[in-house]
Amino acid sequence: MILNAGIGGERESRLFHVRDSRSPPIPAFKIMSNVIEAVSNLWGTFWTEFHLRKAQDGWISDFVRDLKRYSYWTTQDLLYSLALALLFTALRYALSVFVFVPFVKWVQMKEDNAKKFPESAWKCLYYSTSASYCIYLCITKYPFFSDSNSVWIGWHRGVEVPLDIYVLYVAQLGFYVHSFYGTAVMDVVRKDSGIMFVHHAVSCLLIGFALAVRYHNLGLVLLTLHDLNDVILEGCKSLLYMKTRGGKDYPVWEILANIGFAIFSVTWFLMRIYWFFYKILYTAGYISVQILPTGPFYFFFNAMLWTIFSMNCWWYFFV
Repeated sequence: MILNAGIGGERESRLFHVRDSRSPPIPAFKIMSNVIEAVSNLWGTFWTEFHLRKAQDGWISDFVRDLKRYSYWTTQDLLYSLALALLFTALRYALSVFVFVPFVKWVQMKEDNAKKFPESAWKCLYYSTSASYCIYLCITKYPFFSDSNSVWIGWHRGVEVPLDIYVLYVAQLGFYVHSFYGTAVMDVVRKDSGIMFVHHAVSCLLIGFALAVRYHNLGLVLLTLHDLNDVILEGCKSLLYMKTRGGKDYPVWEILANIGFAIFSVTWFLMRIYWFFYKILYTAGYISVQILPTGPFYFFFNAMLWTIFSMNCWWYFFV
């Protein structure tokens, strides 16, 4: 179909043919091996879009107007997410009472570690399940990771979200809604507990927004990159808690944990910095305009992604 490229007005010079799912695939954009060239493409695109996407009634008014026009968030989405949040909470309590706590007693884990183990075990279990499902969707079933073009091809206002991707999104929303309660009530209080509330809020905002405006394909890639890394982190914590048991130290568990943390450091850089830049930022900032110049919320969506990227870079120095 032919779409006018002007979000805030008509721009006849930028009519663009957007292929639907029945169109033959267009050649994949090559991932830029030169970071400087990639940054140059992004900067040039940002500057061009800044001049083309002039606000008509002010940035806030235009944002609200576009949100009403492009958002397809429903009451059903909210109810499903809240129901899953309650389910996750109940499931975590059940696993803690019947599995995790009996296990730490059985192995005679040190008291401090015994309090922390159920939290890491729960998160490791959830992220393992979520990451496996994300990999299946993003790499096996859909070509979103290998072909950045496919993230945008076929997009239009209110495009239907495939059921398998929809299930992932409401589950992720449910998990992070549950995490507010988990951090406040069930988790061991830490220095970064306050930051975790901000993390949960940003996660809910980004996941909910991507679902509402139908940017779910790119969001799937983002979830894949992050969840797999979290599996390694929580798994390493669980191994480290196994070091001291019954008043004795078992160095092998610490060695395994240290090996895991080394792998975690490498995968953090690979997934949350390197691939995040090319598969998320470059795709959202540059490739999206080449394929879908009419895409709404260009600056808002990219700003959220760059915020997450900045946090990933900042946290990397503490890994």
